[in-house]
Amino acid sequence: MSTPKQQPDKPWAGNTGAWQTLATHDITLFSGMQVTITIPDVSALMHGEAIPDTLRRAAVQELIRPDGVEGAIAEKAKASENDPVAEAEVLELVKQGLELRRWAGWQCLVTPSLPYKADEDTPPETFTYAQVPPADRELLSQIAMRERNTDARGVVLGVVTLDVFARFRHHHDCPADCKACEALQREVSTLHPVDVL
Repeated sequence: MSTPKQQPDKPWAGNTGAWQTLATHDITLFSGMQVTITIPDVSALMHGEAIPDTLRRAAVQELIRPDGVEGAIAEKAKASENDPVAEAEVLELVKQGLELRRWAGWQCLVTPSLPYKADEDTPPETFTYAQVPPADRELLSQIAMRERNTDARGVVLGVVTLDVFARFRHHHDCPADCKACEALQREVSTLHPVDVL
């Protein structure tokens, strides 16, 4: 039996360091700070129970809907007019959606390693993710949620934004709850540019 030949210009699977290098990106934030990030996989975080229970409802909406948690909020808001209980549910989902974005941005950060927020055991001098400038947190959130594929300097990261695949929906001319589009979005949401080249 012959052994496969290694392609010299491509990382070989036997080199785990190459995988680790491909999994992280050195980026520049709007503040000028340079950090190392990784792109989180929300479905893997759900499966591994890393997502806090308080954010699971928003995370599920993000995973199962083509329009994500924003679509669920819009749909529920329209149906909740003049219903105080339903309006309270919409407000709670909005809070969860915003916190999920912030949490996913924090999950990106490899270096520096920061606590998410202070608790009673955190020394007062500890710098937390909550203290990172809002523009930097939003940039990290956009990268984590696959809404952006560049850093603050415009350097392209090895991730495909989900809006690239929105053209399929336009050509498919289907309703917002199309099962085929949902399946396609789940399939392509974790693609790496290498997969589509």
